Amino acid sequence: MEEVSSRPIYHRRNPVLVMYLIGFLLGLHVAIPAYITSSFLSQFAPEKWIGVLYAIASLVTIIAFSFLPALLRRYGNYSVSLVLLWVEFLATLTLTLAGAPGAVIAAFIASFVVIALLSLNMDIFLEHFSRDSSTGRIRGTYLVFINSAWVLSQLIVSFVITDSHYWQVFALATFLLIPVIFLVQNTFKRFNNPPYTHTPFFKTLGLAWLHKNIWNIYVVNFLLQFFYAWMVIYTPIYLHNHIGFSWAQISIMFSIMLLPFVATERPLGKIADRWLGEKELLVAGFAIMMMTTAIMAFMLSTNIVLWILVLFASRVGASMVEVMSETYFFKQTTDKDASLLGLFRTTRPWAYVIAPLIATLILPFVGIQYLFLVLAVFMIYGIRRSLVIHDTK
Repeated sequence: MEEVSSRPIYHRRNPVLVMYLIGFLLGLHVAIPAYITSSFLSQFAPEKWIGVLYAIASLVTIIAFSFLPALLRRYGNYSVSLVLLWVEFLATLTLTLAGAPGAVIAAFIASFVVIALLSLNMDIFLEHFSRDSSTGRIRGTYLVFINSAWVLSQLIVSFVITDSHYWQVFALATFLLIPVIFLVQNTFKRFNNPPYTHTPFFKTLGLAWLHKNIWNIYVVNFLLQFFYAWMVIYTPIYLHNHIGFSWAQISIMFSIMLLPFVATERPLGKIADRWLGEKELLVAGFAIMMMTTAIMAFMLSTNIVLWILVLFASRVGASMVEVMSETYFFKQTTDKDASLLGLFRTTRPWAYVIAPLIATLILPFVGIQYLFLVLAVFMIYGIRRSLVIHDTK
């Protein structure tokens, strides 16, 4: 049982600032291999089955989330986080060595699951030190650090990866976990755990359904994660295998594409705290995502500038939805609501189950480029869901 101190001591560090640094380093660890993973896996499985691998990993993640609140109550957030970080270290190291296909696929699934669980652990640490009046600012800043890592990661990949030698990327990702483990171990060892509530999954789902604002923001976040899943899996494959861009070109494109997450999320968080509610920005974000993904379906050009402009615009919309959905949800909950937090974080694995399965069913009948038109249709539903949310302002 993790020690619970009546007066939390954090080695004189500001825990929120430490969380910003952890978010940045963990963001780098996740982001560096993110856009090459589907191509890496295609060396071990047919391209048409890559989506199924993501779906399997996501189903395992959803099952794992159902056990997490009980583990938090028994061992505490600090101990669970530390164990998960070491499991992730071993999984990424296995991907670096890239041995037998079975080991690679198992390591991919383990890494996918652990990263999802760690996102909830980090949420608990950060939410513990956040007040409702500053949630937008703190969440916005935290997301800026994470998304700065995503921008920087693509520049790093352009220098690290050579001739599809994917092991170099996973080796760097493995190394980046070492300072994360050190920071968690030396900062949160005496973390004062809240009394975590544990509600069975379907009961939690029912509670969210009864609380219409939480349910609607859950659906909004699911659609955002659905967008990410679709784009992360199929955009690199399309740009590299079908349009013909090199990995160096794609890395530069993605670095610029991700800049809106760095430039807009902290200001948007402040706006949500002080002036506007979240609804208007959510609607605008989904509208931009819908228009840009529809445009991508008809782009066969090899003009890198044109692709950068469209991808950049799509992430302007996504950044608006991301920070508004995070801010809205965490204004409705506290760090004690482990079950609701877990439910919110299952939007990503559910998206990675449903998105690739839908795409896998569609692909035999349409070209891969028209997957982006299908995605645009889903974003229209995001506009509808955003319109029924009750603003906090």
